[in-house]
Amino acid sequence: MHLHLFDIIRLVNLGTWQCVNHADAVSPTGKALVAGRPISGAIGERGSRRPFKTRWTRGGFVFSHRNLRFRAEVPDSPPHSSHSSHSPDSSRPDDAIVPLDEVPFDDVLAYDRTCFPAAREAFLRGWIRQEEGLALGCLRQGRLGGFGVVRRCGEGCKIGPLFADDADAAEALYTRLAAFASGGPLFLDVPENHPAAMALAHRHGMAEVFGCARMYLGPAPGLVHKRIFGITTFELG
Repeated sequence: MHLHLFDIIRLVNLGTWQCVNHADAVSPTGKALVAGRPISGAIGERGSRRPFKTRWTRGGFVFSHRNLRFRAEVPDSPPHSSHSSHSPDSSRPDDAIVPLDEVPFDDVLAYDRTCFPAAREAFLRGWIRQEEGLALGCLRQGRLGGFGVVRRCGEGCKIGPLFADDADAAEALYTRLAAFASGGPLFLDVPENHPAAMALAHRHGMAEVFGCARMYLGPAPGLVHKRIFGITTFELG
């Protein structure tokens, strides 16, 4: 069975879809677009948006949860240690934040697989090595306890993914990744079904911009949702 992930904002008859195959079993279909631009407004809320969700439900798609885009303004700061090597930036003394390229890629791929429905080796290799980006891992006694990526975009920077064992590791990663966006807006796409992830966004003064409905065609994958503090992107899952 081919599993489709939909992060739907709003469907219109003239819209197009972004779609990519990460593996034979999974295709994140992304956001509805018109003239190449995403349509704002969340599915499944009150008012006229509800029929769009209903239409896909009738087609066999099952609602899972919403992913919410948050935005924060990151103040200017002096040069930070975000590009330095090992740093104990967690409340746990045995945690160390390190450049992700110091972590065996097989460990990164295995961790990612707990948070995404399929192995996406080729995608992940390129994603964590973007020229205008920074990828960090959280090591706990030598074991990978989370990782995150921040990248420059048309407007400011976006963090994604942000995967971590717990709130301490996520906080440590977020703090270092946010420093990369110093002086501009920062975006994070947070699963609404993870209270600790929502708490992280609110703790850092992030404001909700819009939300998307995550829907599945086929059985919902067995993800470790408590590790997902930020998805990779709406467009790519």
